[in-house]
Amino acid sequence: TWFDVVKWCNAKSEMEKLTPVYQVNGVTYKTGNEATVSLRSNATGYRLPSEPEWEWAARGGNSTKGFTYSGNNTADVVAWYQSNSGGVTKSVGTKKSNELGIFDMSGNVFEWCRDASSSKFQIRGGSWLHSADLCTIAFRDAHGPNVRYYDFGFRLARSSGN
Repeated sequence: TWFDVVKWCNAKSEMEKLTPVYQVNGVTYKTGNEATVSLRSNATGYRLPSEPEWEWAARGGNSTKGFTYSGNNTADVVAWYQSNSGGVTKSVGTKKSNELGIFDMSGNVFEWCRDASSSKFQIRGGSWLHSADLCTIAFRDAHGPNVRYYDFGFRLARSSGN
């Protein structure tokens, strides 16, 4: 679930002596499923990327070539999806990377995002369970933060300058 992921981000941050990002009522978020999770603005720890950050990275950043999928216009080159996955999650990095050298932003598993300025709980990137059209950079879908599926995952982010 989204809740599980942000608690994991906080735990990893604390293990590395970084300031945890997620909090509830000003206290580091560690337990429960609180819909009022907020972001600590000065935190140095791990977090989920916002949707704009996720999309910028998936598109290849300043080196973008405008591909439909992250790194290519052909899904089979960069993405694990329903027609080529054999119905299972694959090891990261077994397909071609995008322009920034980032792997698996199209296909393999959907990735949780959250825009810090809203209460959206978005997934991006597509998965091995779905068709290639859900693996495009532009595809997005919203789910409740308690939703748990075996084709959901996450990608870590940290604020620049940390």
